[in-house]
Amino acid sequence: MEVFSAWTTLQPKGHPNGKPGAHVCAPGFPLGVIATICRYRIFRTTMLFALRRFSIGEPPYCSVVDRCAWERQNILEACTWGLEPRNLNRHDPFTEAYVREWHLRMFDQTWKRAGTYRNTEKNIGISHYQIREALSALLRDARYWVEHQAFEPDELAIRFHHRLVWIHPFANGNGRHARLMADVIVRKQGRPVFTWSGADIVRAADFRRSYIDALRAADKNDIRPLLAFARA
Repeated sequence: MEVFSAWTTLQPKGHPNGKPGAHVCAPGFPLGVIATICRYRIFRTTMLFALRRFSIGEPPYCSVVDRCAWERQNILEACTWGLEPRNLNRHDPFTEAYVREWHLRMFDQTWKRAGTYRNTEKNIGISHYQIREALSALLRDARYWVEHQAFEPDELAIRFHHRLVWIHPFANGNGRHARLMADVIVRKQGRPVFTWSGADIVRAADFRRSYIDALRAADKNDIRPLLAFARA
């Protein structure tokens, strides 16, 4: 299993004699300090992997950097699965089961309720008791759009994305989930995945603001800013 780079900053990069696996102690560090650091790192990494394996969520002492790396790896594994040509051709994205499976695969090693609809109210999104009905309506509409070529592929995928964000079916990760769903939809229609302005929207404040502004424009039936953002 891969050890995230955020957890390995103290590991040596090589050996002066070029021998693989050999460790070099940083000059000036007492051996006792190095031993203590190593014991802590071994314990911490072991516990993280154990928690990850049993899907019980991230550890309480996980730093922001660790948590971001944790989530990023989880999402990367989901993307590898979802955008793999065989899976892409085999699955119908316009089913409730697929929508939930995408969220589960993206966050199953991060959150306990991955793939489960929220059961509380949020400051954005519709009421939780309306989620199933609204999602079913979106999936029916999207299937109609494809069958009748109601929109160009990019616009179809972005309209789906906007509606899914508006529904906000899950407690966490709705934006990332909706963006990857749009990538799957547009890819199935022979177009490249979106660039989403080439930024980590969760961490880049300026890009996140632009994304939210584009979503708000779409709320007012102007889909153009969101289309431009997705392809920028």
